[in-house]
Amino acid sequence: RRICIWKHYGEADGVGKEWWDYVSQFMERCDNPDYFANDDCAKDCYKHAKINEDIIERCMRDSGGLEKDTPNTFLDLEMQAQVSRGVVI
Repeated sequence: RRICIWKHYGEADGVGKEWWDYVSQFMERCDNPDYFANDDCAKDCYKHAKINEDIIERCMRDSGGLEKDTPNTFLDLEMQAQVSRGVVI
């Protein structure tokens, strides 16, 4: 989700005001065991950060999604980047 938000709301300008707004909203509203994986909480953060939910959901689906046991392009790239930095996964 955060990768897709960055790609659509931060990558072009390198600042990502909406990305930062989303992260701030998520940490405030959803960063606890009851709401961390709650889609409604994430959607509420989209609204407060002025992020188009449809764009992000499409991005997540197009990269491989999260529900099926299939490769996810963005997550695979992130894991490869961590391994190249010496992070053990």
